[in-house]
Amino acid sequence: MMKKINSFLLMEKELFNIDKTKYIFEAIIYISILILSFMLPSFSYTSLHNLPLLFVGLVCILIIAYLFKYKTFSMNKCISCMILFLLVIIISSMLNDISQIKKTEFLLIIMCIILYEFISSNNHLIRSIYALYFGLTLFLIYFFIIYHKEILSLDFDRLGSLFGNVNAIGEYFMVGYLFGLYLVIIRKNFLLVIPTGIFIIFGFLTGSKSFFLSLLLLSVCFIVMIFGRKKWYISLISIVSVIIVILVLLNLPMFATMKKRIISMLNTLLGNNSSYVDMSTVERYNMIFEAFYLFTFKPVFGWGTNGFAINGSYATYSHTTITELLCDFGLAGFALFIIPIICSFNRPKSSAGEKQWILKYLLLIYICWLLFFGVLLGDKLYYLIMAYILSMNNNKIDNHKKILEEDLKNESQSF
Repeated sequence: MMKKINSFLLMEKELFNIDKTKYIFEAIIYISILILSFMLPSFSYTSLHNLPLLFVGLVCILIIAYLFKYKTFSMNKCISCMILFLLVIIISSMLNDISQIKKTEFLLIIMCIILYEFISSNNHLIRSIYALYFGLTLFLIYFFIIYHKEILSLDFDRLGSLFGNVNAIGEYFMVGYLFGLYLVIIRKNFLLVIPTGIFIIFGFLTGSKSFFLSLLLLSVCFIVMIFGRKKWYISLISIVSVIIVILVLLNLPMFATMKKRIISMLNTLLGNNSSYVDMSTVERYNMIFEAFYLFTFKPVFGWGTNGFAINGSYATYSHTTITELLCDFGLAGFALFIIPIICSFNRPKSSAGEKQWILKYLLLIYICWLLFFGVLLGDKLYYLIMAYILSMNNNKIDNHKKILEEDLKNESQSF
């Protein structure tokens, strides 16, 4: 551990001496990403929801200034689809109700593109991953400060409502867990195993069914990616162990609410005669059919922003990304939104030793999960994560830095 720290400090010193202004500029951006990662779950669903958007604007201005000085802008098909998706939003809303257009979607797509431009070059990706992870870890601490009495006394139902959206908070905990898996298992930063484990525990405390089911799915996927078919027996043992651990956690008294919600959902879906009927499952099931019904009337450009909420019978969003896309923006919006996700399912040609593709695939699988069991439209977390995914598609290596790392490694071995 001390060798890693010394090597890191030596490399940072060398990089600072090479270009002090650039080093300080990049450091400010990494700190900004860390702060943004903390602010998004803390304030996005409260009365202070405009505060993260304001900070997003400031971060974008900062990165644009950096890009103009040190890097040229690039364009690819994924970025092009995002820009065209904004055009579809405008067209669809003009055909229906232009007053429903929100600035949030535009700002978030711009944020995604600008963050991608910064993260994808000169080995910015790894440091940006750490910045996001530590930002979410700060939120983990903030969450404990807010709910420490309930957590320590084990007297609670579902935690997270003070942040405005319990299920969304569960999504942030899941992303923290996925980034933690990569940093602990792949990059062998074992000191981070504690906060990574706490992400799981606090995710359970939100009582989010989506968190529980996605945790099972993504943990199994991670095990398969690590061991593969050649070591199928290790994969099988690991998967069984993970399921047993999660079931044991589910039966602890502090997770009684989560257990009750899961059982109610299964009884509802399987049609079992039970006094515990999960009405949220019933409503979402009905929303799906109503969204498809509305889609048949305007299949090309849809009903515009908030189309389902305005024209449906629930006066809210459809709780499913696919139905929300089809209902609000038709096939045109659906295709342009999905293409960047589909195109990202490719193995990278470089950085094989880092196995960054594992983190990328975990994030993509989680996004695909949320296409069916969440709403990504206007979701700040989605666009933040997509910036990382697109960067992993096109991560460029700084040759000077690579040579510097090799020199420092050789020096440490000589000692």
